[in-house]
Amino acid sequence: MSFFCRNTGGLDMPEREMGLDPVSSDRIEGLFREAFARQQADPPRIVSIPDEEVPRPYRSLLVHDRDMTSTLQNYYGDVVRLEVLHREQQTDELTREVLLRLQGDDRPVEYGVIRIVYASLAPEIRQRIQDGGVPLGQILDDAGIDYVSRPENYCSLEDHPYLRRCLADGEPEKRFGRINVLKRASGEPLAEVIEILAAETGEGKE
Repeated sequence: MSFFCRNTGGLDMPEREMGLDPVSSDRIEGLFREAFARQQADPPRIVSIPDEEVPRPYRSLLVHDRDMTSTLQNYYGDVVRLEVLHREQQTDELTREVLLRLQGDDRPVEYGVIRIVYASLAPEIRQRIQDGGVPLGQILDDAGIDYVSRPENYCSLEDHPYLRRCLADGEPEKRFGRINVLKRASGEPLAEVIEILAAETGEGKE
């Protein structure tokens, strides 16, 4: 059974109308479940919401067609680095559970689970991704790769002890995130990711 639930507050839309790609959703759902299973925990309940229901300031961080790395760096005015919590590598793809942290104070600002497709990437780019430390969006930008970011779904989710532990941001009533797909301009897939933001402290800028 899917852990993505429709919003029942008068917005009971079919998933296709919400823009959700069932293939991407199923894959990311499986990876998300596996991340929590490693902690011997069930994943939190997630509700699909339309973009207009994403509250500020989360809306400016989620509802756009840019990569999350540059968006967070612009918002917080700091470099974002990658911490890999778990990784599994196959011949042509890499899946990993990650945190994005601010370089200045090491504060986590995003939790994510991502599937990266290697097939169309040069060996040196693959190696930099495998090394960890630098977010995928920054690596693609540094390599001059022309790609597009396509949010497939926006969501709210209940807080969870594991997310509190990862994000170290107190006990927010709700969290907000999105499923995003990165593709080359030619359409070749690069990555699918669920991105969950830390509770906003008001220290960034719209």
